[in-house]
Amino acid sequence: METRQALQWWCHRQTLRSYHEAEQIRDGLLQESFSLWRALEVSLAHPDAKPNQEWQKQLELSERLHAALQQMSDRLSPPYSDDNMILALQYAIEMYRKQHPNVQLTLDLPINWQAESYETIRIVLMTLDELLQIALTQTRLEPPAIAIALRPLSGLGELVVQFTDPAQSLNPLHIKEFAYLRRAFQILTSGKCFYRCKDASITWHFRWASQLA
Repeated sequence: METRQALQWWCHRQTLRSYHEAEQIRDGLLQESFSLWRALEVSLAHPDAKPNQEWQKQLELSERLHAALQQMSDRLSPPYSDDNMILALQYAIEMYRKQHPNVQLTLDLPINWQAESYETIRIVLMTLDELLQIALTQTRLEPPAIAIALRPLSGLGELVVQFTDPAQSLNPLHIKEFAYLRRAFQILTSGKCFYRCKDASITWHFRWASQLA
């Protein structure tokens, strides 16, 4: 019990720290980089301006800097993760599709979902990200089809992730990282995690105490 409480405390501290660091970037450096970017654009568009190659390089640099800061803040604390599970998942999957356009991925979300704590949303997002990363590492040459669903149960929230893997290379009994992830989720959320295998598909279920009751 003490080990579980210690790990939950540690996770809580780390997620809040990431949240505050991301907010500082969004409210500070990100705003400043955007102002610099816009100022350069306005200067180049001025009728009396004499743009040259160096000015163009500075504009492109400021644009890349702004994009990098945006990505950094999103990694530290994904958008909507402070209060909206549905929007947070939608955004995370949208980014995932951009990064992995060759992966067939579907997302099934309910219309409404009551507020979850920031910590719960972050743990669910981190768990999903790790699960997908592990799966794609194991199936790099032939990515599986992935179906993700968020489901309300009686007093519980459930994330369901199904992999359709004809090569059957995602057997959890053969991949130790899956066991680590399963145990970590259960400890950090005091929830449950299990999987079912049927033919060429493996379906993961992640359940946690929800405010939907």
